[in-house]
Amino acid sequence: MRATPLALPMLFVAASALAQDGRDAEGYEARLATASVRLQARDFAGAEVVLRDAVTLDATRPEAHCALGDALRGSGDVPGASAAYAECRTKARGLAQLQLEGRALLGEVRLRLRSGPREAAQAALDALVRFAEAHPEVFDPAAAGRLAELHAARVARLAAHAELRARRAEAAGDR
Repeated sequence: MRATPLALPMLFVAASALAQDGRDAEGYEARLATASVRLQARDFAGAEVVLRDAVTLDATRPEAHCALGDALRGSGDVPGASAAYAECRTKARGLAQLQLEGRALLGEVRLRLRSGPREAAQAALDALVRFAEAHPEVFDPAAAGRLAELHAARVARLAAHAELRARRAEAAGDR
């Protein structure tokens, strides 16, 4: 009985794996492109489906996680969007992709500024300011600081309005 050389079957397996990786990479990029068009059209549900498929193809890449956060934020899924942004930050940090890490932080800020609570918005802003100070080549620290100032002014304005409403209610009750 003649021994079959193992090199030939192993070569075939390696070539198949490389071809599959190439198709997956193309499929991943195609899904990102499709999702981008759907996000711009504000088709958040359609973008979510395509992005979840992209994540299934390659969960190690942060791009689809960031875009998924955008889609979920657009559809109002606050916990889902926050989880997607956190996953994007983790993957981006692991690959030293600072642009995507910054994008995820900014997405979280946008999410929290719209959906609160105020403490979560402040924590997200603080994280963005720290990131901008550490990486000014990615995000302008002055812009991050300005966002934090605008949020602080908004919080103060809301507190002043609440106090004014309480005084008016108290005055109306005294009549």
